Amino acid sequence: MRAVVYGKGGAVALEDRPEPVAGPGEALLRPLAVGTCGTDLHPERFAFDPGVIMGHELSAEVVGLGPGTSGLAVGDRVVVNPNGITCGACTACRAGRPNLCQPARRASIGIHRDGGLAELVAVPERALHRIPDTLGDEPAAWAEPLAAAIHAVRAAGPVAGLRVLVLGGGPIGLLTLQLLRNGRAAFVGLVEPVPFRRGVAERLGADATYDSVASAGRQAAPGLVVECSGSPAALSAAVHLVADGGSITVIGIGPVGPGIVPLELVGKEVTVRGSALYVDEFPPAIELLAGRRIVVDVLTTRVEPLERFAAAFEAMRSPEGAVKYLLRP
Repeated sequence: MRAVVYGKGGAVALEDRPEPVAGPGEALLRPLAVGTCGTDLHPERFAFDPGVIMGHELSAEVVGLGPGTSGLAVGDRVVVNPNGITCGACTACRAGRPNLCQPARRASIGIHRDGGLAELVAVPERALHRIPDTLGDEPAAWAEPLAAAIHAVRAAGPVAGLRVLVLGGGPIGLLTLQLLRNGRAAFVGLVEPVPFRRGVAERLGADATYDSVASAGRQAAPGLVVECSGSPAALSAAVHLVADGGSITVIGIGPVGPGIVPLELVGKEVTVRGSALYVDEFPPAIELLAGRRIVVDVLTTRVEPLERFAAAFEAMRSPEGAVKYLLRP
């Protein structure tokens, strides 16, 4: 079968691979739509295993079942929680925080274990969520990044009535914008240097968009900043922008860069929290997508066949005209 593989030399290529077989507790899936993610563009930074089949944002059809499965049937459509192979026994799992399970992170689908950029993939049943007939294949592929955005907004606490600023107009930032609007934030602004993405944010209901943190800083200070860009300087900028006594939620991941100025952090008594992956956010993500309370068609720039993966990856490196490409194996 054809598969997009992160090679031992760091190159990503389309290869022929043997078809997988569903083992005990696993389902054999035929991927239907697979999202391209920023992590896929920088596999060396995120320590992908050499030889792994990529693709962790996917919708799929069940085409086979291994022994010991009980909750699925052939023909079901599902989305995959790529970090859902949790151990259940570590301190994090026992504390109800499976998103911090280290064994699960070392078994991430599409990063450490074969993923969905292939004609077939075998996935443990416990990492799968059935999707309703009302949710199409392509919007369903947005469930994983939406689950991450939901977790970040939940981590921020109640947003109703708050003035909020989102840093970054990529896929996570634009999903977060919609969640904040749904949460009745009083004002949601978004900082994004790319005009195309600012335009998308405006279509999705942003109260204001800014081309830089400097221009955003001329407005009233937000009580909450959600950092979605992964820019090295973004966290430092967030501390400067947020109101006294405000809070910052960080979901963007990028290279190491300038640090926080402690005097400003302490003097303003700012709360900074990280948001890692998701806990139980896949069901609400599916519900929001199926009910079109989160719009993703305007975020899906193009849908390409698997053979066009290189062009899709390259387009995602140049965000002047793209938010996210989907691939159909």
